[in-house]
Amino acid sequence: MIILNSGRKLQIVLGGAITTNQLHIVVGYTDKRVADDGLYGGYGQQHASSNNTTDVDVCDTPKSGEIRVIDTVHIYNRDTVSATVTVKTDESGTEFILVKTTLSAGDTLTYEDG
Repeated sequence: MIILNSGRKLQIVLGGAITTNQLHIVVGYTDKRVADDGLYGGYGQQHASSNNTTDVDVCDTPKSGEIRVIDTVHIYNRDTVSATVTVKTDESGTEFILVKTTLSAGDTLTYEDG
């Protein structure tokens, strides 16, 4: 389970520059209000593209008083060559790597909660 709280966001970064096409990322999430006693709030989806060796926010920090539960992450390598992808959380500048892997051209890295 990946949970984002105030100040924590989900990011990706590539190990090098792309050849032709940036990778596409789709993240699905559920926001939960802390005071809701376990009741989930809204559902959301965020789309992003990689930016070579620059960190890209693929799921933003939730609103104050909420947590964001990441339900799905799909990273599609639409480049013509393999790409090394690092998925991490960033909490006020401190990074925690969740996974680092190499995707061949046309491959998808998928995370599903549960």
